[in-house]
Amino acid sequence: MGVRETLNKNKMATAVAGGCLLLLGAVVIIKGNASGIPGPLTRAYYSDDDGKSFFADDANKVAPFDHNGKPADRAYVYQCGSGKPFVLYLERYEESTRSKLTAAMANKSSDTAAAAAVAELRGSGIEIKKPGEKNWVSPTSPVGVDTVTPKCPDGGAPHGVYP
Repeated sequence: MGVRETLNKNKMATAVAGGCLLLLGAVVIIKGNASGIPGPLTRAYYSDDDGKSFFADDANKVAPFDHNGKPADRAYVYQCGSGKPFVLYLERYEESTRSKLTAAMANKSSDTAAAAAVAELRGSGIEIKKPGEKNWVSPTSPVGVDTVTPKCPDGGAPHGVYP
């Protein structure tokens, strides 16, 4: 006997099974993200001492920003195995982009043009560097690509650490 015939013969069992599936779907929706995939970042790491240490703060901050009288840059933190987390690289906005982005974000307008302007600025004028390095570079330059490529001393792949 096929599946269709079985379902047609057992209408009550079919209805109960269908109801259970609907209930399970509702629970998954109400409970939220059952996939294990993290939602949007609300906090990020920053460093005000060139990557020697890092602290968590609002992910929407525009780096560099003033933190206890020192400029704080976005810090991308990784960990090799069970070792100590470390700052792989620092990120900041060029001054002209930072000032435009700060102004655009201060404009509390909810229109799509303002949101698009913020999104466009967020993707431009970025500079990065490894902790201890002197020069900031473009993330798309050869040096920049090498800077953001995580490596562990043992050749393994580090994993990102998030607040």
